[in-house]
Amino acid sequence: MTSIDFYTGADDPLDVAARIVAKAWRQHGHVRVLTPDTATTDALDRRLWTVPATGFLPHCRLASPLAAQTPILVRSRPGWSSVP
Repeated sequence: MTSIDFYTGADDPLDVAARIVAKAWRQHGHVRVLTPDTATTDALDRRLWTVPATGFLPHCRLASPLAAQTPILVRSRPGWSSVP
């Protein structure tokens, strides 16, 4: 079953996002992440290489040729932050 959770007021939203992605991957085996812009996607991509500190989260961009074989996909949606 699909679930959607909202987290607000975090001091470091990317850290929270990376930890949630790690937890969701462990529980469900696959995760799709939609970010509001390319800069956030780039920052989350870098963060997923280091969080958790003792592991690696197998991820790539949705447009990657490896997307079909990768359990965590990250994509930006330009203009998303301006949608009411």
